[in-house]
Amino acid sequence: MIKVKTILLSTLALFLMSVAPTFARGSFVTVNPATLENCSMVYPTAAPNVTCFNKIQTTVNMMGIGDTLWVAPGTYNEKVVINKKIIMKGGIKMAQKLGTSTIDGQDTNNFNFPLKSVVTVTGAGTVIDGFTIQGAGFGKAGITLTSAYNTIKRSTLTNNFYGIELRDSDYNVIDSNIITNSGWYGILIQNNEYFTTGGTKDQASTNNTIKNNTITNVSDAVGAIENCDNNQFTGNTIISTKGMALNLFGSDNNTVSGNTIKNSKKAITFYGSFNNNVTNNKILNNAQAFQVDAMWMATPSENNTVNWNNIVGNADIVKQGFGNSNTTFNIMNNWWGTAVRSEILSKIVVSNPATIVFDPFLAQEIPMMF
Repeated sequence: MIKVKTILLSTLALFLMSVAPTFARGSFVTVNPATLENCSMVYPTAAPNVTCFNKIQTTVNMMGIGDTLWVAPGTYNEKVVINKKIIMKGGIKMAQKLGTSTIDGQDTNNFNFPLKSVVTVTGAGTVIDGFTIQGAGFGKAGITLTSAYNTIKRSTLTNNFYGIELRDSDYNVIDSNIITNSGWYGILIQNNEYFTTGGTKDQASTNNTIKNNTITNVSDAVGAIENCDNNQFTGNTIISTKGMALNLFGSDNNTVSGNTIKNSKKAITFYGSFNNNVTNNKILNNAQAFQVDAMWMATPSENNTVNWNNIVGNADIVKQGFGNSNTTFNIMNNWWGTAVRSEILSKIVVSNPATIVFDPFLAQEIPMMF
């Protein structure tokens, strides 16, 4: 039987060997010390000759495909590149207490080339679970994914320019993370060539699942930018966004369901986007619920549907840009916090009201289990 090896990383492992050992393939080296001083105490079984490292990158370089790295509580001041399929877990129990494993890029205010994120994942199928990741400076992210089928879960990303960035990255799962204090986007799903050539389909990020995340106090919360199609946004809570909570910019066929968006400047924006479906969400107490406009004043947004949502307490329901004045926006069968048609219509700020189809509308709130 081939066993997958697991390696422990400890900030107190000051005995890092001058010549790092090479772990034989098929060996089982898993570590979860009961105390930081004793690295021979392992979980779930005991094994001799366990080696601890004090740098994450050093350990990743030693690992093989499919190996697991347990990172002990502590702060690791470094940037990490993961170029192979591994599982990296933080927050393990030390002395029966659950600690925090923090990776700090330490360049929050710097603008240095090349733009290197705190954690960059180029190897497909990687799992990152249970970290605090911080300190990505201007133009950089806490985590950047440039590969497919990765999972980022149960982590906190704070004080980064971007929290999590997907760049030419498909079929990833971003699940149950807390993202706060981003300089721009909390989660940015983008086209790898967007800023250089305008973006192409083969460089886009598609078919990703963004679920159960909490995003607060960011400039913009979530963006799908330029041909980033067929993504699912479900079960997320977005609060107090200074700009756009969800920006669909030139991106089509995305599903937005089961989310709570509140106390933000703009809840959902459509710029040159087609066939997106927004259903079963709570959109509450925002300055503006929806913005519908063309992309670069050229490509209007069309065939987007917003149905069966609770959309309550927003100062404006819809604002329509000039580039979208002749296209229809379907916002039927929603609860608007009132059943009075004139009150709903008063919050629709458009150049051509006939293009906003909100009737029929619901006479009462939709029961939702979140």
